[in-house]
Amino acid sequence: RFRFEGSERVDVSIVQTTNTITCHAVELWVHSVSLAIEGGKTLACEEIRYIEKDESVTFVFGETVPAGTNAVLKLSFHGILNDKLKGFYRSQYTQDGETRTMAVTQFEACDARRALVCWDEPAVKAKFQISMVTPVDREAISNTPVLSTSVRQSKLNLKIQEKHWQFGETPIMSTYLLGMVVGEFDFVSDYTKEGVLVRVYTPVGRSERGQFALK
Repeated sequence: RFRFEGSERVDVSIVQTTNTITCHAVELWVHSVSLAIEGGKTLACEEIRYIEKDESVTFVFGETVPAGTNAVLKLSFHGILNDKLKGFYRSQYTQDGETRTMAVTQFEACDARRALVCWDEPAVKAKFQISMVTPVDREAISNTPVLSTSVRQSKLNLKIQEKHWQFGETPIMSTYLLGMVVGEFDFVSDYTKEGVLVRVYTPVGRSERGQFALK
């Protein structure tokens, strides 16, 4: 019921000749791993090693990749929305007398690894472009403005529609600064004197309570 799925495309630069790539991952099950290297060649992952004590996963490829190579690491994974208030977790709220669930992230200091395969160290920085798929009656929030949305049939159940959200690229930043939320919200918004859009999200039907924070 609380399963989530994800996929990643990560631009990497190989600094030392190797046939392995090690990332952080906790309580994620990774599959469909490949490495697309310059020249159009793609290396399949031959082995996935989980190192629980290091909270890491190592991908072993069939060939070594020379230092100086630019490549794209591609992978898919799934996990469970936990109830531990860290990583990608579930939080309950009441709406119209009914208990409902939202999905929330808390990555600081080192729990992004519970939501995505990454290098989860503050000193390691990158640009991120987030996409999310939600039920059509839910809102998705991330670090950057929404570029586009679309409603499509679910690939898993053609009788169900789902909403696709595409967010803008972030500045260069650490993983712990990433944020993702899926739930039911209203919001109020305004612009600062410098022209920066500020938006305050509230529970449904309580947007007036966001006015004080907005000002």
